[in-house]
Amino acid sequence: AMGDAAVGDVDVDPLPYVDDEYDEPGMRDYVDNLVAEEMGTFVPRDYLVELPAPPEPTFGGSELLAAEYKRAMEGAPPRKLDATRYTPRAPEGEDARSLVAWKEAVRNARAQVEHTRAQVGSLELLQQFGGNAWRHSNVEAGLMAAALQRQLDAVRVAIDEVNQARKRRLDPHRPRFQALSRKWSETAENNLQLEVACAELERDVKRLRSEAEARGIVVPGAEGAAEGAAAVAGGEGAAGDAG
Repeated sequence: AMGDAAVGDVDVDPLPYVDDEYDEPGMRDYVDNLVAEEMGTFVPRDYLVELPAPPEPTFGGSELLAAEYKRAMEGAPPRKLDATRYTPRAPEGEDARSLVAWKEAVRNARAQVEHTRAQVGSLELLQQFGGNAWRHSNVEAGLMAAALQRQLDAVRVAIDEVNQARKRRLDPHRPRFQALSRKWSETAENNLQLEVACAELERDVKRLRSEAEARGIVVPGAEGAAEGAAAVAGGEGAAGDAG
């Protein structure tokens, strides 16, 4: 049963606790298909149209970040990371006789040593304090999860209260709605039976008229029938006046 309430051009059914057709086999899939088909005709709402446009990022004047942002916006693939600089190598070929090349190799090796030393320090700190930090993080995550669970429980309680209030409001009217629904179904079925009976009568009339014409019997048409009915009515009126 579709109600009078509407949101835009979409009718809202306000009788979820009265209509029970939804529980019939296959009805759920049928309704879901109708909903999906109807939603396919909707124009997606632009939820950002009322908000001001975000400012253009400046990245603090960094040309590197600006170039990377432009690359990401254009959908270009990221530049591959050059890992050769992280591998200490001795100069080869002509560079083996170059003092500058050797100084650069030594500088790179020292940088890698410092990087490795920093990694070792980080691992030592992790080994010493990582366990407690992880446990503290787990406690915070548990508190956040508990808070979110309480919010979820409150929302579920509110939903249940709304559903229960709607059910209490609709239950007293269930018998009347069901009676009207049955009456509508019976009336629709009677109308269908009348249509079938009228169609059969029309076929019988056509058949009998064809048989009469085949036997040479003159059968008045609609106009003749109307004139005959008028004559009969006139005769009855005259008889009444005479009486």
